Formats: sequence, C-alpha cells, structure tokens
Amino acid sequence: MIIQPLLFPKQEVCPEQKMYYRIKEDKISLETYFNAFSIGKWKKYTDLDNLYFEVESEEALQFTCVHAVGSVAAGHDCTREMIQKESPSKYVAVVRRKIPCSVSKDGNKYHLQFEELPDDGILYVNIKCQKEVSDISEVLLSGGYGTEAVMTQKPVIALGICTFKREEFLKRNVNLVLNHIINNPDSPLYGNLEVYVSDNGQTIEPDTFDSDKIHVFPNINAGGAGGFTRCIMEALFYRKPSPFTHIILMDDDILLDTAVVERTWLFLSHVKKEYQGAILGGEMFELDRKYMQFEAGALTHWQLNDFYHRHYDMRKPDMVSANEQETPINYSGWWYNCIPTTEIQADNLPIPAFIHFDDIEYGVRHSDKGVILINGICVWHPQAPNKASVSMSYYDMRNALIAEASTMKELGSPWKLLGYMTMMMGIHVVDYRYNLVECILQGYNDFHKGPEAFMQIDPVQKHAELATLNYKFISPEEAGIKEPVKMKKNFFPPFVNGIICMFCWLLPPLRDIKAVSAIGIEQPHIYKRMFLYDEEKNAGYILQRDYKKGFHYLGEYLKTAKNILLYYKRDRKKWHKARPQFTSLEFWEKYLKLDK
Repeated sequence: MIIQPLLFPKQEVCPEQKMYYRIKEDKISLETYFNAFSIGKWKKYTDLDNLYFEVESEEALQFTCVHAVGSVAAGHDCTREMIQKESPSKYVAVVRRKIPCSVSKDGNKYHLQFEELPDDGILYVNIKCQKEVSDISEVLLSGGYGTEAVMTQKPVIALGICTFKREEFLKRNVNLVLNHIINNPDSPLYGNLEVYVSDNGQTIEPDTFDSDKIHVFPNINAGGAGGFTRCIMEALFYRKPSPFTHIILMDDDILLDTAVVERTWLFLSHVKKEYQGAILGGEMFELDRKYMQFEAGALTHWQLNDFYHRHYDMRKPDMVSANEQETPINYSGWWYNCIPTTEIQADNLPIPAFIHFDDIEYGVRHSDKGVILINGICVWHPQAPNKASVSMSYYDMRNALIAEASTMKELGSPWKLLGYMTMMMGIHVVDYRYNLVECILQGYNDFHKGPEAFMQIDPVQKHAELATLNYKFISPEEAGIKEPVKMKKNFFPPFVNGIICMFCWLLPPLRDIKAVSAIGIEQPHIYKRMFLYDEEKNAGYILQRDYKKGFHYLGEYLKTAKNILLYYKRDRKKWHKARPQFTSLEFWEKYLKLDK
C-alpha cells in the first residue's frame, strides 16, 4: 500500500521545485519537504514496521537511500516575534548517512526495500540518471513510499469549513475536494470524506455544489468559533448516526492541495491505538512566499506564544529534517486541524470566543493527548500583520482571559495580568490609539462581569459595535503627507523608548503631523497627529493627541487595576466552574439561534 505518493509542483498551488525535488546535472534528490519520508514520526505514532520506495521509469536509474537527522541549537528553535530578525538556518545542524536498501526491477517499476528503519529524522532517496535532466518528469512517471503494514483504522472524515462572504475562495477549495477526492474513485479517500460548510455570511445557496456529500447551511455571523462549532454540531450531533471518526477544521481562504487531505487520511489509517486521540495539525506557509513556513504549532502562555520553526525556508534541505524535530507545542491553529471525534462530546465543545483564542483554548484543553505535525501536511495562508482592526484587541484580551481560566493550565497571577495591562495601556495612550485602549478595557470588563453576563451577549450585535472603533484607511495625500514616507529605525532600547515617549506625550506638540509605521510607533515624537502608514497598502490612518481621552483612560486604568488585584482570582474560578455551561450543545444551540 502506498502511504506517501510522490508530489510534484503545481503552478496553481505551489510552483517551488525545491520543495518537491532538487536536480543537479544527472542527479535527483528527494531530500525535500514534500517527498522525503518522516520516518521518526511514522515510527513513533504508527504501526509502521516495513517501508519500501517504488518508482516507475523508462530510464536506467541508480538509487541511494539516505537517513538525515536535523537539530536546532538550544534557544533558537522558537520565537515570539512576528518577523524573524535573523535566518534560523544558521542554527541548524544535520547528520546524514547512507542506509542499506535492496533494489529490484519489474518492467518499468523499480522497488527499493529499506533494510533499516531509524527511530528519528527522515528518509529519502537520491537518484542517478544516465543523462542530465532539467525536470523530474523526464525521468519519473510516478512513485511513492509504501508499506505492507495493515491499517489500524479506516478513517471517515468530515471537512468543516467556516466562511464569511468569501465565495470564490470557498468554491475553489470545495470544487477541488469534489473533483479530486469525492468524485474520484482513484483517491484513497473516495467514499470516506464529506464537506460541511458553515455559511456565516449567508451568501451561498445550499445547492451550489452538485453533490450529496457537500452540506451547506446558513449560520449567524458568530465568528470562526461559531462557524466551526456549527460544523461540528451538524456533522457529529445532528447526523444520526454520525459515521465520522475525524473532523478537519479548515479556513475558507487557504490555498489547499487536496493531496494533503489524502496524506492526512493515509497517516491516520496507521496511527497506533495509544495516539488515536491526538490532534493532527497542518503547518502554515505564507501565500506570497510559498516556500516560507510561518507556523508549525505553538506553545501558548496566553498573552504571549512561543512559535516553533517560524520562517523556515523549506527550499533548503537542512530545514527539512530540522523541521521534524519535535517541540513542546500545546496547540495547532484551525487553518487546518484534524480532531478525532472521540475527543468531542456534547458538553465539551469550543468556547464561544467569536474570533481569536478559540483554537488555542480547545487545543490546550486536549493537549494531554498530543499534537502531531508532520512534513507534507500543510496549507498556504495569507498573512496580514498590519490590519487596522483594533476591535481584535477586545477579543484578544477577553478571550485570552476566558481561555486561560477555562483550562487553568497556567498560574493565574493578578500581578502578571496587571503588568501586561499596564504595558498595553501605557503604549497605546502615548501613541494616541485611544480606540484600541477602549477595546482592551472592554475586553477585560466583559471578563470581569462573569460568565452569566457573557452568555447573554449577542455576538452579531457586539461585533458590530466594536467595528465602529476600527480606523479608516486613507491615502498619504488625503492625510496631508506631502513628502515620501520614510520609516526610521529606533535607536533606543524598548524600555528607554517607552519612557521618552511618555515624556514627549506630556509636552505640547511642536508640529502638526508625522508619518510612522503601522506596525508600531518606532520613534519618540512631539506631534499633534500621526499618520500610521502601511507600506503594502500605500495607505494609513490618522491618530490625534487628546489629553482629555488620555487622562480619562488613566482613570479607567486605575479602576481596572483595582479590580484585577481584588477580584481576578475570584473571576478566574467562576469562569473555570462555568465552562461546561458555555461549551455545551444546549448553550450553543441558543447562542446560534437554532431551532432543532
């Protein structure tokens, strides 16, 4: 049975040749992200006890089997930064060695049997041809890695997609699944996958897709949390009996290769019984740099996360084996996340977070069963770090507090929370982002009011109210910026810069307006207004100094500080105790206004 077919570049998905194979004169190497075999993960998590490699070719070929183990220097395998300041490849070391394999040939088909199965790293094949080649299709017709091991289970998968007015993205991905899997008898997933679409924007007709395996249902706009939970409810609780062993939660705006879904099924088919409760995550790559890995799981500390293997360039062979080094992650995002249905019960659904931290909380809640990541199971996702949606700060504050209290996985220190609140309030008052300060305070206050008040919030109405606080983008010309915008680097350490900025805020403004980076204020300033500029959009938004608002929020901060020190531990216990209520099927039916 082939458990990992060879993949080749697709112009419409990923044209990066070096992620699939590398060619030098007459030699082809499969030491790549998609076509090396993750022997360490397969040996640990599955019943794999034998492995072969098959390839069909009309050429005379010679083969070498190689084992590679990558390692990353201590302290350099994770980051908390959005943008990596230095190349992680300089801290990677790889040890390679040839391993024995027997080669046989039957007609045009070569068969390589690996005679040793190491417990770590990757296995791959180097191929020597009789002539120079420029493209792998000149030599190889098809191939892949296979095993004689018997399947431990036959997964049946529900693919749950939450969408909000992204019709073209949705149609593309669903039609790919329909054409390459659901209607394709040659797919290993044929007959074992159905798609559930939660249409939060209510813009998709139920009969858009001509298949009884595609289920589209209108949903209120309760965010990603509401959409994904609706998919779970429809597939697992309203489907009687539910045939599904796993549900994949997937964003609507990702770029998907359906071969990834097939690889997911093939891996799950061999997972050992003791790991059948583990979550299988997808690694995220950047959409505009398809070779660049953006996230491969993370370890959350709620207000801060440790991101592992961020900005690994998967065109580089060293990074392929280094990426297989396991890390202490406790969640993987819902851009592509496969959850065993045995882990989902009617009193153990996601939290109604609307957006942000729903996937983190649910992942941490189930992290005792493990999170598995493996090379070749990934999606490509757009990155947008410069969004002006300040309302997200409300969800980040509120949902982080709810999620931490829900799981009780960290020591809830009021002083730690107060320190974070002080830092955030100080930064955003002196850079004039009063709307953002308002969102942070509202987020804390809705947590402080407790779960009873929270469960009465109308998510659609609340989101609409918060949207009024978002800033409007305008062009530099509309903002009165006549000179080209130049981003200057800050020469002060962050703490010193903060003190200088606070001092400058207290002084009268000397000039009218200055353009600064939308990612963050980088320089101390004495300006009445600031234009936060996004270079990619060539647009930004104006912030204006307002002493009345600044001192108002100073007063609100003092009230909040008192509540944190006096009531945070009490609030935290209330939320933890109430979690079974707001993660229950009964609650979600009321929250989503369903009449079942």
